[in-house]
Amino acid sequence: ILRRFSVVFDYSNRWLFLKKNKAYSSPFFYNKSGIEIWQTGLQWVKHVVAVPDNSTVGKAEEKKTNIDKMELKPIYLIGHIRENSNAAKSGLLADDILVAIDRKSVFDYTLQEINSFLWSEDEIWIELKVLREGKEMSFKFQLLNIL
Repeated sequence: ILRRFSVVFDYSNRWLFLKKNKAYSSPFFYNKSGIEIWQTGLQWVKHVVAVPDNSTVGKAEEKKTNIDKMELKPIYLIGHIRENSNAAKSGLLADDILVAIDRKSVFDYTLQEINSFLWSEDEIWIELKVLREGKEMSFKFQLLNIL
C-alpha cells in the first residue's frame, strides 16, 4: 500500500505525511489462489543430459551419450490456504508439497515466479500437482477476484 504514496516522517513532532504518487491509481493485485507457498529446503534432483561422444569425430552421424546430472533444487510447500478459497475448495491442504504447475515441474521456477502465477491479473485456470503422504495428486481451480 505504501508504494502508492510518497512518505515523509517528522520524527520531532511524531507526524507521518503521505502524498499520492504516480503509482496511486495502479491496479491492486492480491493472491487470488488463497495459497501461501513456502520454500522449505533443498533436495537432489536427477536430470539426464546428452553429451556428445568425441570418439565419433569426423563421422557423418554424431553420437551422444546420456549421463545423469544431479542438482540441488528447492522444495516448495503449501504453508497456508485461505478458507473458502478456490484452492481450498479444490481439496488442496497445507503441508502439501508442490511438484508441478500446469504440468511443468516447479524445479524450473523461483519462488517469485510461482507467486506470480498465483497472483495473476487474469482469472485463469491453474493445475497444481502436489505430493501428499507419498502420493502424487492433481488439483485444478480458477483464480477469481473474490474477497
